[in-house]
Amino acid sequence: MRLHWSFDYSHHSPSGNFQRQMLDILGRFYADQDRPAATDSTFREFAILPNFWGGYKAPHPREGNGQDLVIGKAIVASRKENGNTLRYDVRYENTTSGENLSLRFQCRDDEYRSLTGEWQIRSAGSADGDYSVFECSGKIVRENGARVIRLRTGGGLAFTAGSLPDKTPLTCNWALFDVISGMHAKTEFPHRPFKLAVLEDLEKLKPDTRLGRLGKTKVRPCDFDVHLEGYYSHGTGNPPSYWWLDGQGRTALMATTFATFVLTTSANTREH
Repeated sequence: MRLHWSFDYSHHSPSGNFQRQMLDILGRFYADQDRPAATDSTFREFAILPNFWGGYKAPHPREGNGQDLVIGKAIVASRKENGNTLRYDVRYENTTSGENLSLRFQCRDDEYRSLTGEWQIRSAGSADGDYSVFECSGKIVRENGARVIRLRTGGGLAFTAGSLPDKTPLTCNWALFDVISGMHAKTEFPHRPFKLAVLEDLEKLKPDTRLGRLGKTKVRPCDFDVHLEGYYSHGTGNPPSYWWLDGQGRTALMATTFATFVLTTSANTREH
């Protein structure tokens, strides 16, 4: 089966392993179809495949299938609190670069997943030395009818990461998994783009981001087809990314410029 162009990087991986490994990972996920619908707490884990192998150090050989292309994983967990607040805990690990990123933030339970309250950033590298760990906190303050993003490092250095009009929705790129899932559930969405601002990794403001529908496709990771609906995200200074959701609104695949995220775990629980 030919993959959709937005996540087909088979020609850029050793021996064409990209497609095989991507479908293997998805196949293991979809082999178990007894999964609950979304509730109060959500846990999602993704394996990360490089779109272009040049420049990456292979993690380890893969028995029988040549080189294992998985270079890391991402975990996006969220928990509903106080009725209308979602608390996110994000972990991103890149085994080839040694980067370990941890983000904690909260959003309102609205269609934009509007960023609110204070947030924490911790990025650790595998190298030794004073700069192997970066820690930072942030918050939004209102000044002269605008919202200003203020960051403060663990060492006490404070600076501004940008500002935007008070009425412009602002979210984190890791909350887009829920924003786009919400779009997916709306039948009236197709004819208008979705505009908002995105604070990438809670540090870098992308004030002009557009979300829209891309089309439909299907993959066959096991003994049946999985039908997917695609969405895009792009904007000024914001490279495009492509999101493919299954019939239950779960992001099965998400492709950025350099990597593709493949769903390995999706669990939901009810808070008591």
